[in-house]
Amino acid sequence: MYLGTKPYGLEDYIRHHGDGSNMYRGETFGQPRTLHNGDVLANGLVVIEKPYEAGNGGVGLNFTDGSRRRVPARIPLLLKGEAYGKLPIDLAVGDIFETGCVVLETPGKLDVDDPRYEQHESEVGITITGGFSGHSIRVPSDLVIALHPEAYPPSSDTAFGAFVLANTLKVNEGTRHNLPKLGQLALEV
Repeated sequence: MYLGTKPYGLEDYIRHHGDGSNMYRGETFGQPRTLHNGDVLANGLVVIEKPYEAGNGGVGLNFTDGSRRRVPARIPLLLKGEAYGKLPIDLAVGDIFETGCVVLETPGKLDVDDPRYEQHESEVGITITGGFSGHSIRVPSDLVIALHPEAYPPSSDTAFGAFVLANTLKVNEGTRHNLPKLGQLALEV
């Protein structure tokens, strides 16, 4: 496990993938644990203090407008700038996060009657690659997720593309049935 507190780049992210550190940060995005006071997110919110552990794999973020969000540690948040990202509800099957996770199902807003709904928080449920059956997570609806510009399926010619393909193939066939060009995956690795 990576026990450091400093953010790392793609090479270290691939090496530490799955160990729970989630400290990947690029020029235009960062996983929540890498954010610091003064970072401006793509939606204009400004981080006011160091992130904190918010339980069950979540990271708490406080903003200058007095609002708070709980974000899954694995999600790459888009920083203000000219990069590529989408709001959670706008994600499409096959979108690839900067962290290499692939969207497996069409996202859906959580209904007020859903037992996972938290009052005063608008969240979107998304399912992404991870493990054998994928991971269903909830993301605040107003935070922009940083997407990798490569189209799905990615090319195995790059370290990032090979990483994404390898992790996608770990997910069982029934879970990845919605992915475009699924039949080509096994041939490309």
